[in-house]
Amino acid sequence: MKAFAYVNAANEKEAVGALSAERGKFLPIAGGQDLLALMKDYVAQPDRLVNVKNLDRTIAKAADGGLRIGSAVSVADLADHADVGRMYPALAQAAAEVGTPQ
Repeated sequence: MKAFAYVNAANEKEAVGALSAERGKFLPIAGGQDLLALMKDYVAQPDRLVNVKNLDRTIAKAADGGLRIGSAVSVADLADHADVGRMYPALAQAAAEVGTPQ
């Protein structure tokens, strides 16, 4: 595995600042992904990983009547959330089909 820097982002602003628009150079990591396995196999070789799993995990009603989805909401929580299913059924269905429960 190639050596990499690690940033444990405390908030969304810090996470965005630690990421890059250059594809694959700096990557977010949370959970439920096989990025570390890809790195061990030298498929992905980022210079920096940015931990985003400690960021906002809430789904709440927004002032405009929509929903505010936190930056660290899991795909499983998005798929199972009643308001997401009722207000945005295509999003809930897509989230339900993106991977496995593991």
